[in-house]
Amino acid sequence: MSEDRKSPEELAALFEQQCRAMRLPALSASELLDLMDYYSRQGRDFESEVCRHMAERIDPDNDEVLLTRAHYYADDGDWASALALRKRLAIGGYEDRLFQVEYIIRTGAPDQALQRVMSALPSVQSLPDYDFLYDAAILLRDYGYPAHALRLIGHVPPSYIDYAAVCDLRAECAMLTADYDAATAILNAAIDQSPFDGNLWTRMASTAYRQGKYTEAQEAAEYALATGKNDEAARLKCLADIALCADDEAMMDLLKAADSMQDAGICLSCGHRLYQAGRYTLAEMAYRQAAVYSPRDGSVRGEAIGWLALSLVHNGACDSALVQLASLRAMGYDNWSNAQEMAEILFAQGYEKYAVRALLEGRREKVLSDARYFMLIRQLGANGCYEAARPLWQDILAQPLNCPQDLQAYVDQARARLA
Repeated sequence: MSEDRKSPEELAALFEQQCRAMRLPALSASELLDLMDYYSRQGRDFESEVCRHMAERIDPDNDEVLLTRAHYYADDGDWASALALRKRLAIGGYEDRLFQVEYIIRTGAPDQALQRVMSALPSVQSLPDYDFLYDAAILLRDYGYPAHALRLIGHVPPSYIDYAAVCDLRAECAMLTADYDAATAILNAAIDQSPFDGNLWTRMASTAYRQGKYTEAQEAAEYALATGKNDEAARLKCLADIALCADDEAMMDLLKAADSMQDAGICLSCGHRLYQAGRYTLAEMAYRQAAVYSPRDGSVRGEAIGWLALSLVHNGACDSALVQLASLRAMGYDNWSNAQEMAEILFAQGYEKYAVRALLEGRREKVLSDARYFMLIRQLGANGCYEAARPLWQDILAQPLNCPQDLQAYVDQARARLA
């Protein structure tokens, strides 16, 4: 470190000193938290976080500020801190009940959460009660209980100030329960009342896409985009375009569009279409792009790397494919199904030794269930792979398996051959 270069500790002290001296916007803590929510809805996470920190600096003991911090603790799974902070707050009413409801939902008790919500409502309800129902329904949806969310949101009347958002949530929850007819009916009725609501058209596109109605998804997404800028609608249109595309050149244009959007999911969809069409070189390119744009520790990256490995096998890059297969395990993914599929391709190509290496990698550091041993026996036996797979067979023969009769024949043959 050069003599005039400050240490991290010195930089931190200078930074904190200047932050304390910095003039903050002339906004109250409540206004900053409103702005935090606004930026969050727009996907502007940095600006949202800045507003939260500013609110904490301006009024650190403000009940809204403390409640927001409690929610952040809860989102990080630190419920001890969240509950301790909540006890300090002088809040009541629906804010406090909503916090309790979220805790109950997190414990996996959606029925109990429903009871808690409904028991809190007066016999004659008004706008704050409907806000509470709507917020509680969103929590149920977010934690994977869309059917329970539907039961709550059904109590919000059409007179609610933002009934289009209620319809959007109802349709989403119906879609998540695979009741596509109900979702479509809800959306059609809502669009009749609010034909220029881009969110409703986007939900319609999503519902159609999930059903494999790609032309309808394309059209609905176009309507959504006609109402204004809408990233999700643009994404759905691109996905529908990919599903309907039957031309390599057009697919490359869509892949370029996905690249410009930096959307891992769209790149994956491009890769899947190309892979299914046997265009493995182009599929490899798409899966590499998906890996670039996915979070380092996200499930999308694992999926992209798994498919990249299979594409590499088809493209004759077996050693590189095995490197990708091993990387899945190193990242914490269960690579067993990837290993089996890779091995099947390699057996079909006549690369027995590579197939065994793939299966050995899939077997590494795992305790296999009987069902997986049965799959392994069937795969090795059906491909007549015995001597090359000696370590795998030795592992199989050491297990107290009660094999079905057709698989026992393979096991007996392996025992005889490897004796």
